[in-house]
Amino acid sequence: QPIERVGGDRVVDPPAPPGRPDQTRLPQHLQVVGQQVCRDTGDRLQVTHTTGGAVGEVRQQPPPHPRFLPLGGGTYGRPRTYQTDAVVGHNDSDANPSHFIFINLNRHVVIIELPGGDTTHARIYNGPTLFGNGQDLTPVTGEFRDVNGDGKLDMIVHIQDQRLVYINDGTQFRPLQSGEQVNM
Repeated sequence: QPIERVGGDRVVDPPAPPGRPDQTRLPQHLQVVGQQVCRDTGDRLQVTHTTGGAVGEVRQQPPPHPRFLPLGGGTYGRPRTYQTDAVVGHNDSDANPSHFIFINLNRHVVIIELPGGDTTHARIYNGPTLFGNGQDLTPVTGEFRDVNGDGKLDMIVHIQDQRLVYINDGTQFRPLQSGEQVNM
């Protein structure tokens, strides 16, 4: 029998027929349901038919902030994804904070901002390209603090032991310019 892949996890033996599922050969977070393999990823339940065709994905109760999108490969998923909410002054409020998604997409750092949670005004910030073996698995996270003393929350992107600063100009973020002073 061929090896079957479900969300990046390797299942060596296909599941047994319905009524006699042998779950001892499956990783703990995989479960056989009839002719489907269900994968509990934390905030989503991915369902794949045993023939390899995707059946769908069911959203479960989301975990508390900061939220993660585990779609395979541990805490940050594949591609490496981290998300959080913050009130940064871009058409947002405590009731409707801006939503940020930090992605390592095949070594390309991408940050998506949804000002006030509004997808029609999404902004995409392109970060650096990561080089080196295994860098496609490096988590990218972020935090928000006023680092230049102007009273606006700036965005700090964390990539391993590096920090990249994006300055909040009141409507969007821009990369830190040479000569600008920040307090980290």
